Amino acid sequence: MYRSVIGRRLLEIYNRERKRKLTAQEFFEKEIFEKFYNHKKYFKWVVNSPFVQKLSQKERKGTKTFEDEQRRKLEKLYQKIEKDVPDSSFAIGFPSATETVDTSGQVSSMNVPMDKETIFLSWIGAGLGLEIEGGQVWYIDDEELLWTLYKGWEVYREQLDSKSIDLKAKEIDAWNAAWIEYKYNRKRITPKFIIDSYVDKITTGKDRGKYAIRRVNWISMVFRLAQIFPNRQITIFSASYIFKKQKYNTIGFLVFMFPEVQRLFEFYPKIFAQSNVLKNKNLEAIYKAEMNFERASTLGVIGLRALEPSDLRKYMEDKKLKEDINEITISNYKLWIIAMLNKEEILYLAKEAAQQLYNYFDRSEKGTRNKREQVVKEILTSRRRESLFDALNNLSDSDLQYALWVKRISDNVMLNIAPDNIHLFVTLIKTEYNAIKAQSFSDNKYKETK
Repeated sequence: MYRSVIGRRLLEIYNRERKRKLTAQEFFEKEIFEKFYNHKKYFKWVVNSPFVQKLSQKERKGTKTFEDEQRRKLEKLYQKIEKDVPDSSFAIGFPSATETVDTSGQVSSMNVPMDKETIFLSWIGAGLGLEIEGGQVWYIDDEELLWTLYKGWEVYREQLDSKSIDLKAKEIDAWNAAWIEYKYNRKRITPKFIIDSYVDKITTGKDRGKYAIRRVNWISMVFRLAQIFPNRQITIFSASYIFKKQKYNTIGFLVFMFPEVQRLFEFYPKIFAQSNVLKNKNLEAIYKAEMNFERASTLGVIGLRALEPSDLRKYMEDKKLKEDINEITISNYKLWIIAMLNKEEILYLAKEAAQQLYNYFDRSEKGTRNKREQVVKEILTSRRRESLFDALNNLSDSDLQYALWVKRISDNVMLNIAPDNIHLFVTLIKTEYNAIKAQSFSDNKYKETK
């Protein structure tokens, strides 16, 4: 029923901005009915509602046009709201009519208000969700965002009615996500919305040949919202309706820690501006997370922890990865770790440590190579502060010229890195160490070919 809350917010914003005093029903008829349903291409499909049910022969009597039929369906909706006990067929997000059907998951013994205004507000709020890949729809109670979404309804109607592209209907939630992506994309090239950038052609099924709005990856939407709300924690309500199974899949309320996520954008240009591979790439285009949204939601809070890069843990434990390691993958790992530690200087400490470890290994004398390789491995596999310090001490014991450096890095770790983040710092050293090794191997190969 949170859609009613969102609907009320938009109605308040609309009346203030347009200097009107519309009731929920008046707004519903003027904006929702006229834009969403008084056209052959609907904005939204509400299962079992009067708008999706065919009129009987008796009900069709006297109707001559499509508009006549839609008015008759509107009358049926009003009758149900006046006379029937509210259920999900005409009060969006409400419980089902009985406790035995698949959509009965929201039935509650609580005394929840179900007056006419609340029902009309639910129809308003239902048009303000952001659909992400996988079908979950996010509802956000923010004035600027809601007003932006409302203004996008008119553009969506224009796109559905356009003769230049056969756009699949009933995708208002996906449209809203695309509209937000467009409106808040600071790097967009054209000021005018171009639908081609947000759709894919359907190649199978009954809608073959039409175009569907491309679903936004959940990470991309988190990144976009983090840019909209860089300094705020936002509570988001997430739910979806699975049409084929006729079931609601409600995750509920989650807190999104956008100031944490914003760190990725703050560190990205500072750290990787010189990279030939990354300097012209948007972070949204290259970032891959380990968890899907449903799994991430089990954390209860969506922050940096939920955005852990794909295969990072396997990389930390030297396990086989799904994809080959490349500069983009390693950069994602480094960026996330630095954002988690929230200290840019940690990267330079890790670079120095990696170079020292490589020098220690590379300068091995005859008979000491295997031992030194084992010492380096112990350092790069440390997961706790004690094991890291033990491994570093083993290094200085085996070569006293590294004793002062070992003391300095140990002091830095004690002062700047929390015990539960030691494994992240070690992984940062590992990425730098592997990069140095790879570069050295490449340089040697080049010398051999000359």
